[in-house]
Amino acid sequence: MLKGVQFPSKLIQVIHHYISSLSYKILWNRDNTDIFIPIRGIRQGDHLSAYFFVICMEKLSHIIVDRVGACYRKPMRAGVYDP
Repeated sequence: MLKGVQFPSKLIQVIHHYISSLSYKILWNRDNTDIFIPIRGIRQGDHLSAYFFVICMEKLSHIIVDRVGACYRKPMRAGVYDP
């Protein structure tokens, strides 16, 4: 996705390293737990998750506009149905 929105390759490498090298420790009864590594990548509340969400939604909206413009899909109106 980052390549698709033309992020610089160096920045993509930094972001990939950030996502793939996460580890956590929890303070439990004033003692640190052992380090554990999440298996699902970044989570909601992570500093970058909101930015990634915005990037993905921006790309999705461009895809939808392109498909509607090429007549692959018809636009829908959201609202109350009044017959």
